[in-house]
Amino acid sequence: MPLLPTDLSGTGIAPSSADSQAGRPETSPGGDAVSNLDKWVAFLCQAEIPVLRSSVDGLAALKQNEDKITARDISGVILRDPMLTVRVLRYFQEYRRNSEETEITTVGHAVMMLGIPPFFRQFHDMKIVEEVLAERPHALEGFLGVVNRARHAALHAREWAALRHDIESDEVIIAALLHDVAEMLLWCLAPECAMQIAERMREDETLRSAMAQESVLGFRLIDLQLALVEKWRLPALLQSLMNDDQNNPPRARIVALAVALARHSANGWDDAALADDYAAIGKFVALSRYDVMARIHRVALTAIRRLEQHGELRSAAWLPPAAWTNAEGDGTGEDATGRPAVVKRVAELLTVRASQTPDFLETLALALHGMHAGVGLERVLFMAIDDARSLATAKYVTGSREASRLRKFQIELAGPHVFSSLVANGTAIWYRAVAGNELPSAVPVEVSRIIGDNEFFAMAIPVDGNPIGLIYADGGCHHPVLGADQYDEFQTLCLLLAKALGREQRTGHFV
Repeated sequence: MPLLPTDLSGTGIAPSSADSQAGRPETSPGGDAVSNLDKWVAFLCQAEIPVLRSSVDGLAALKQNEDKITARDISGVILRDPMLTVRVLRYFQEYRRNSEETEITTVGHAVMMLGIPPFFRQFHDMKIVEEVLAERPHALEGFLGVVNRARHAALHAREWAALRHDIESDEVIIAALLHDVAEMLLWCLAPECAMQIAERMREDETLRSAMAQESVLGFRLIDLQLALVEKWRLPALLQSLMNDDQNNPPRARIVALAVALARHSANGWDDAALADDYAAIGKFVALSRYDVMARIHRVALTAIRRLEQHGELRSAAWLPPAAWTNAEGDGTGEDATGRPAVVKRVAELLTVRASQTPDFLETLALALHGMHAGVGLERVLFMAIDDARSLATAKYVTGSREASRLRKFQIELAGPHVFSSLVANGTAIWYRAVAGNELPSAVPVEVSRIIGDNEFFAMAIPVDGNPIGLIYADGGCHHPVLGADQYDEFQTLCLLLAKALGREQRTGHFV
């Protein structure tokens, strides 16, 4: 039976007086999808929408210099948070309801029209998502996953709008950012339903999201979204750009392509649907596959840097593939897609970076992708080592979807095991759990539960004698046995990575 708002308990949102007066439904109407949808729209329209802690902190910092900031400064904070973006647009639509002025479709214009002091008076003491979901860590993780997906989509939309010389690209960016706001609201205000939908899709990987949503709610989230934006009286232009069911005019097409790319890449850069995304994007923006991949690579790294800048990287980030290993060649007409060629080219590029001033994230993405696409390792993980050398924490990951299991990996380095020895000695290991090999305690039990019985490679990455990271790699469940050639190539790339990062640290660009 489809769930209604009253079927939910402990959502973390206490009903307001408006909720009580509106009379939230007490019983389920059975299979009446229209009635279900109407009741959910009423419930979500009455609930206060919480915002991210980083938004509250960012606005508080700006308010301290209220006389010196601009509407652009404020919109920069707002547009990192889909929930706050919705709150601002909703409020402004109410503010100007009786006005005959032209619709305001961007956050920056809305703040300018409202004025900076009135903005701060209106948007204060807002509920914080992290506090609302403090006792529901899985729901918070699900919510933040959708938010980060939306941010990625907005960045990609910005890139392609610029390619098409869109003079009002902010509208496209906002539409991409808010495309999945109904899903965010569900995770935040009705987490039980969101978790049921996610669980059904985990149990059946062939199940489409729309079908899972209908089985739990009685309707698709896109239907809820369109009903909400109409009820909120969001500008008609934004409504049209967020509607996937239209005939896809060019600007709406940008939004749809950006949202699809962000959704699929969130599963890992080996997701089967990405090949079609790359082809569709290339056709739309009239670029070669190589150029499309190069732009996607750059935007994906920008998104990761922004998460780190605001302290929102809660699990290891998926590093994007190098453009030429997913294109017809390397951009010079040479075939660089075979595994030996990938290893060779990555080694050459890392060597060059060791003599220049490399970018940390780009260098790391290059090395890890070489291990995956070139060496043939299914799960490759970079773990950051703290200053006390007591803990290694998952930071960046690449490989197949199996690598998702490693994204929250942590290893205590105090105990007498193989990983602490690697960090202490700055060495590499090819671990094989066979009779007569290592002692059973060589791999901590909690680590074994995650990586299984696979053979694996691991190596500390020292920079000027100081281990700043640890790389773990294995062949995944389908390739549990590794080879000597793979081990040699793995070590080579690790050593070249360490040299390149050493150059970066010495020139003051190490991150």
